[in-house]
Amino acid sequence: MTKEIWVQFKDMESYRENGVRLCTLLRETPGECAAFIYIKDIKNVRELNTYSFDEKQIELLNDAFGEENVRYQEREIKRR
Repeated sequence: MTKEIWVQFKDMESYRENGVRLCTLLRETPGECAAFIYIKDIKNVRELNTYSFDEKQIELLNDAFGEENVRYQEREIKRR
């Protein structure tokens, strides 16, 4: 099972304005969850290091970037 956290920004300008803040919040919680940034207008995905998340950290991200822009998911890895 992989754990992922996704943070969406509407455009590159929005990411540039908030990227440092996001990385600061993420650096405080190293762990086992993959973190991704999605820039909506250019449909760009960037994978970051792995981090650990609990409800408190997800709530901090929701407060900082809006619930509609933060998504936590767990998904099963398909093996062939």
